[in-house]
Amino acid sequence: MGVSSPLDRFSFATTRFLTPHRLRLYPAAFLAGSVILLGFTTIVGLVSPTALPGGLAPDFLAHWTGAKLLIHDTAHLYDPTVQAAIEHRRAGDPLAWFVSAPVEAALFVPLGLLPYRLAAAIWLAISLGCLAISWRLMRAWAPQVPRLPLLIALASTEPIFELLGGGQDSSLILLCWLGGMTALDRRRPFLGGALLGLAMIKPQLIILAPVVLLVRREWRALGGFVLTSFLCGAVSLALVGPSGLRTWIDTLTSPAYDTLVTHAQAWKMSSLPALVQGLLPAGGSITADVVAVVCAVIAVWGASRATTLRGAWAIALSGTAVASPHLLVYDLVVVFPAVVWLVRENPSPRVRATLAVTYLLLWTVPLRHAIANGHAALGWLDVPWQAIPITSLALYAIRQAATEGSRTASLPH
Repeated sequence: MGVSSPLDRFSFATTRFLTPHRLRLYPAAFLAGSVILLGFTTIVGLVSPTALPGGLAPDFLAHWTGAKLLIHDTAHLYDPTVQAAIEHRRAGDPLAWFVSAPVEAALFVPLGLLPYRLAAAIWLAISLGCLAISWRLMRAWAPQVPRLPLLIALASTEPIFELLGGGQDSSLILLCWLGGMTALDRRRPFLGGALLGLAMIKPQLIILAPVVLLVRREWRALGGFVLTSFLCGAVSLALVGPSGLRTWIDTLTSPAYDTLVTHAQAWKMSSLPALVQGLLPAGGSITADVVAVVCAVIAVWGASRATTLRGAWAIALSGTAVASPHLLVYDLVVVFPAVVWLVRENPSPRVRATLAVTYLLLWTVPLRHAIANGHAALGWLDVPWQAIPITSLALYAIRQAATEGSRTASLPH
């Protein structure tokens, strides 16, 4: 391929700038700064929760509150007024609204029995453990890529910092993805599908998996996925009953949800539909939905043409990041296996330049939001521009998976 196009010239210039020494140095500097900042804010939050603007692990607060309500007051599980009262008594925090499925509240019940600061510290340790296991499973996707630089690069990203600092649960979803894909690699399809199905606690991050299993005719794996998904739904039904499920659905479609969740967190969204919504604030919802469906169809089509199962999963993971209508910065950890696969299969200047641009755009998300906040003329800064290079990575994965066989040790399909 020549270097005549502007994209090629930019890619080669970026590649020349990102020497092996700089690829080790810059991520290490970001990682060191993140560890120091995360450690400082965690210690401050544990000593005095009110000292932090958003409180200690504000996203975990929602799960802790949901667990307490499931234990003591199930009828008000999704009542924002009741949730706010519980959270205000704890430390005067603003509302962290629990809006996940009832089964997810059940997962946090053991932590809901503990004082908040202790529960938050334990959850941070659990998240780190999930990430450590995920990294161990992910290494098989690129056995010949130097491990330490790759680990530092992934660990130094903004999604990791957001996940751990906010107390989010996306590390569990990443572990479900990797556990399921590893089981499929090891010829245990039913177990693999069942592990993937556990990720249905956040369906927007796993929705392409059953479709990929269907188009690739992985019937036993699909059976495992359906069974686990059914059990998750059955647990939710048993916990809150039909009326509770209706309340949950009403919550997700309510104006309050649109205001407090969709619009309030729009600056953290990272998918292509979110980009469309940001560029077309008036009447962009329908267009964004159409874009989400088209992206999902393209991803499934690409996965059906992949020459290996691992290539199909790389497309499913990156396609999820592109198509999901509700995918925030911290949810992008689920794309890490696809990035590792792509780095091994196609370490071209374009891919490396695209990864570098994505890395920088993600780290500027909080800064761009702070600058644009309250300034209508700067609203374009708050748009999730990172969706463009992420979409490019998904397209690279589709092309790579269809044109070249994977060199990893996965099942031939």
